[in-house]
Amino acid sequence: MIQKLDLGNNCFEGSLNFLQLRDCLTEIRLAKNRFSGTVNLSYLPENMLCLDAQHNTLTGTAIAPPGDICLLNGNEGLTVRVQKLLPREKYQTVCMRKILGDNNKSDRAKCLNVGRSAWAGVTWRKKVIVGITWGASTIVKLNGLEWLPPSLERAKITGIAIRANLETRLLPKYLEYADLSSCRLHGTLELRTLPSRLEEFHVARNNFAGDICLTSLPTCMVLLNLERNKIARVFLGNFQLPKCLRSVQL
Repeated sequence: MIQKLDLGNNCFEGSLNFLQLRDCLTEIRLAKNRFSGTVNLSYLPENMLCLDAQHNTLTGTAIAPPGDICLLNGNEGLTVRVQKLLPREKYQTVCMRKILGDNNKSDRAKCLNVGRSAWAGVTWRKKVIVGITWGASTIVKLNGLEWLPPSLERAKITGIAIRANLETRLLPKYLEYADLSSCRLHGTLELRTLPSRLEEFHVARNNFAGDICLTSLPTCMVLLNLERNKIARVFLGNFQLPKCLRSVQL
């Protein structure tokens, strides 16, 4: 299936209809053509990262989604208004901005203050963030993890030098899967305050030190990966381990 469509720098003309785009599309580039008429941007695919229709002859008023997804400069007859965020969406954005800080701003990200590279790894459901996947190739610099969006269910943040303590009591309460391997996290690791729904927790190849307790893990935990840290001692009792726990990797 086509994910990226680039028809820029041609002489295509006519109107544009974005009402029935395929969900798999992530980029559409139509800049420097002769498209005209009005455009409706209300039904873009949820996975859309970039819609570039700059330097055409579009007219009317377009309501663009928040952020820097839609690039519409150079259409002299077009007025662009940014869709207002609902309070719940605003809070999601505040969380993201506090995680990322000011080092990741895109010049065009005037509404969300979060660059496109960071949003590329974010999964939404019903206008809230439920998944984040960032790796070493993602161009983000994180301030910490205490402001992860509270609606988050899956977090795979690996190979990014966060260099911070991990306050497990501040992790999102709906979190079911967390992979924070190779993030240079340090300090002690308190496992007794992990989210109650957490099934897999990967924190391998960090710098956690001291003692850890396996006495009050989430009852649904299946896998715990603590490899390649600096843990001194482990306290546990067989009768206190979750019944569904299959593996503890030390």
